[in-house]
Amino acid sequence: MPRLFSIYRSLLRSRGLPQSFSVHRMSPELDRTRPVWRQVAATIATRIADGEYPVGARVPSVVELSAEFGIASSTAQKALAHLKSEGLIRAEVGLGSFVAERPENASAEEDA
Repeated sequence: MPRLFSIYRSLLRSRGLPQSFSVHRMSPELDRTRPVWRQVAATIATRIADGEYPVGARVPSVVELSAEFGIASSTAQKALAHLKSEGLIRAEVGLGSFVAERPENASAEEDA
């Protein structure tokens, strides 16, 4: 078993991921009293609202979110799925997820 772990660790390093990659490691801004996927979704929604991710901008992928927050990829997928169901992002197969145009922006542009 130790040999398998060594191979796995070197595979992670070869892909540019941290050597001590662990699903159980969590970002300091996340707490265990609330669902992690909701916290990640709220963080992304805040970044969209603040303009850090403007309309049409690419949102971090599942792998990028997993690395940034130290969460499982399934948790990151759930957060992105929630944002998509809320209409904040749109997904394009093979390209990624992008910030969706907000309805209030669309009506403001039509009036102009």
